[in-house]
Amino acid sequence: LEGKYITAIDMGTTTEDMDHIALITPNVCSTSDQILTAYATALGVFYSIETACKYMNINLSSSRILIEGLGQVSEHIIPMLKEKGATLLGYDINPEKIQQIKEHILPYESGTPVDIFIPNGCGHTVDENRINVLKCKLVCGSANNQLQPDTQEENLNCVWVPDFIANAGGLIFVHAARQTDNANERIDAIKTIKTSVEEYFETCINQHAN
Repeated sequence: LEGKYITAIDMGTTTEDMDHIALITPNVCSTSDQILTAYATALGVFYSIETACKYMNINLSSSRILIEGLGQVSEHIIPMLKEKGATLLGYDINPEKIQQIKEHILPYESGTPVDIFIPNGCGHTVDENRINVLKCKLVCGSANNQLQPDTQEENLNCVWVPDFIANAGGLIFVHAARQTDNANERIDAIKTIKTSVEEYFETCINQHAN
């Protein structure tokens, strides 16, 4: 292997995978000693959605929500949203994923309008055309680099909470774990995402006002 650093970026990467990578490079922040990173990421996305809905006067309990990518993060966020009473629709390139959770989520049919879109799979799945088809008011999920390369946020006919805010829960949890052994304090640290979303909305409001 050439080069000093090795970077692994892949959907479905497990903590065991990161254990192996950590044998090669010290630049790994989450290994099998951190077993709740997917839950923490899901919780951060949930907090982001909850906070955005308050700003946008969206009733989460009566919302129809599309979750794209039914991996580890989605498995954790589904019960959080179900508890709020939302109607959940799901899509994954692997049809077996839908079968595994069909008791909790409905298969998404192309063209069905939704209120909230949660991109939790591949990046570059959000652009103007996609939003116009979904007719959603809010986009907020854990996928990295959600916008298509040529897509400008201001051209989307919806509100988009940037991925670097919404999906920060896992990293916040890992950082907190280095500061405290208290599991509740680690989880509580993820609540700072609420403040980040509030600041994002306030910034957007002020920019429009000017």
